[in-house]
Amino acid sequence: EQVRQPGALAAAVRGGMAVELLEPVLTKLRAPKLLSFREVGNNYLWAVHFSPDGGKLVAGTGDQSKLFDVTDLRVPKEITFPGQGDTTLRGGFSPDGRLLATAIGDKEIRFTDPRTMREVGRLSGLTAGPYAVTYHGTLMATSHTDGVLRLWDVADPARPRLVTKFTGHARDVAAVEFSPDGTYLASGGNDTTVRLWDVDVDRAVERLCARHPEPLTRAQWEEYFPDVPYRQVCR
Repeated sequence: EQVRQPGALAAAVRGGMAVELLEPVLTKLRAPKLLSFREVGNNYLWAVHFSPDGGKLVAGTGDQSKLFDVTDLRVPKEITFPGQGDTTLRGGFSPDGRLLATAIGDKEIRFTDPRTMREVGRLSGLTAGPYAVTYHGTLMATSHTDGVLRLWDVADPARPRLVTKFTGHARDVAAVEFSPDGTYLASGGNDTTVRLWDVDVDRAVERLCARHPEPLTRAQWEEYFPDVPYRQVCR
């Protein structure tokens, strides 16, 4: 996996178990220059991700995460933080830099404030393991091993609220990303499909009714739009 830091420097995984910090390839004739190298664990790395300001880097396997201060890219320094025993999630840092999401097993997501290194909340009661997160404003979307995408309001990370779920993938979903304007979600699943989802409930209802004009029952509404008050549609 490879991600980019402001200033056009990249982090990459070497041999599946370590992180390299590299200068970018400026031309096809120039090889990237290795700036530093850090072992992360005895298992394959799952994800690497820079903080929005480029000053921190989280990297981890399925059973541990490590956070580094990469202000000096030649001498990354490990930082102690609450999520060290967690799984690193792809896309873990929020764009405003106030949250770092890591997974506690298959049932919880921990929120750490990277500025203070304090845990500020947990998202509990998950029924499937999380793979990746993506943010837009106060919304966070998560992809899971059960093929379902979940949309959360994390304006208060101590009290995250489920907004809705998106179902359709036949297998686990390894990647999810908001469009720049937050209107859509894109997801990539191990069922070999890429799907686009409309985040706006009203637009989603219109499309659902166009395909299935029969009125939605309360049970169907709850399946498609959990935590959204029921209303009669498709009449």
